[in-house]
Amino acid sequence: MLYRARRFDAAIAEYRRILEMAPSYGVAHVFLGFALAFTGQFDEAVTLLERAVATLGPRPILQMALGYTYGLEGRKEQASQLVQQLEARAAQEYVPAAFIALVYVALREANAAFEWLEKAYAEHSILMTMLKVDPLLDPVRGDARFEGLVGRVFP
Repeated sequence: MLYRARRFDAAIAEYRRILEMAPSYGVAHVFLGFALAFTGQFDEAVTLLERAVATLGPRPILQMALGYTYGLEGRKEQASQLVQQLEARAAQEYVPAAFIALVYVALREANAAFEWLEKAYAEHSILMTMLKVDPLLDPVRGDARFEGLVGRVFP
């Protein structure tokens, strides 16, 4: 809740506390990485997420988080490599469309982002319930396609 309320400093403290208790809890790594990135602490966010991928394995959620953070920081080549890996995996196994969409959002590739957001909508992704509040979607909020999506989810 702190993260979605954009109280990133408080969220960082809570995620650090969670990871002290459960160091292999991947979701805490993901949201700590996002909160760090949103406060401009890219080096720490990338280090944390790269370490999480190395130690917990290349889980799609971790790859998405790292790809998003790379994209947000402007490391387009690394973000593009990760989104390509996710797309290749999606051709072989289930990878949530929302994960791929979010990396494209961070890369500021709106057409690809909305293509995958539409797939996420069709999958009834949990991301759809967070459209109005998730900071990850801030880069596309001004796009008319985003407002159309919000209107379909929350008529």
